[in-house]
Amino acid sequence: MFGYGRKPEYLRWTTTLEHQLFAAEPNPPEIPEGFGKRGGGSGPTGSYAAFGKPLTLNPAGKAFTVEAWVTTTRAQGVIVARGGPADGFALSLQGGRLRFDVRADSKLSSVVAPKSMIGGWHHVAAVLDEQLGMQLYVDGELVGEGKASGFISQDPAQGLEVGTDAGSFVGDYTAPQFVGIVDELRLYFHEASAEQIANRFRDGSEIAADAVLAVSFDDGTARDHSTLRHNGTVENAKLVDGKYGKALQFLAGKGGRKPAPKTSNSLVDPKWTQHYAQYDPDLANSLLDEIGMKDTDGDGFRELPNGDKIVLNLQFSTQGVAGQVVELVGQHWSE
Repeated sequence: MFGYGRKPEYLRWTTTLEHQLFAAEPNPPEIPEGFGKRGGGSGPTGSYAAFGKPLTLNPAGKAFTVEAWVTTTRAQGVIVARGGPADGFALSLQGGRLRFDVRADSKLSSVVAPKSMIGGWHHVAAVLDEQLGMQLYVDGELVGEGKASGFISQDPAQGLEVGTDAGSFVGDYTAPQFVGIVDELRLYFHEASAEQIANRFRDGSEIAADAVLAVSFDDGTARDHSTLRHNGTVENAKLVDGKYGKALQFLAGKGGRKPAPKTSNSLVDPKWTQHYAQYDPDLANSLLDEIGMKDTDGDGFRELPNGDKIVLNLQFSTQGVAGQVVELVGQHWSE
């Protein structure tokens, strides 16, 4: 018989799953203050820069351009967001690919880049133009286009954040915390041309002189260098070398509004709701391409960089894993 909190000396007789389950800490978790109460415990925390919602940052009824330099090794996270499930916009990474969301009167429109941009510095920009066209740029090149259902219909109730989406989400992402570095953030309430964005990437030329938010993060603060002075606050971010001068590094493990459960009335660590749950064949294929594993003989299966066949053997017991699950794993690997 197995028991909760099994002693470590007996673990050699257990499977990996049983090891994790029965080696659990037998003492109950600490109950956070406010647990079980209406509204839960403390408010949202995390690693981010917040700028609130001053009237001069109201995007309702306007074309806009948002752009920044970023670098990350994580496949998920919100670079910048303003708004929530009723109205707003967000620029994020999902499965390693850049994504631009516009929420207008609760209707979500999205544009997603076709390739992963994990690792290295990248310039990212998103434009909503006067004809409701959505354009997405990576390193000065147009990588995606779409059409919004409308302009943002009202001043969003949620403020503007960099590094997370701390309020109700604009998009349908589940992991808002961005883990990486953000530098030279700009927001304009007009559309930028493809040439302006290409020049910005190539030589750092400012898109225009009328940014409503211009943050360099050079001194470790969220000081706005635009004429509107929308100075923000920084929480749990680290001052590091940036693309130009200094920048802010947003960190993992600093709390934040977790994707599930949606309230604090659970003692389940939210990280387990997403542990090894990501399914993204495009990202997987791009990572294999990067390490030189390609289909060199045209048989539909990848070879090792030295040309040898790659063989993955999955041994399992029907007592622990259904055969259909293993077949599904094999199908996913083949894709």
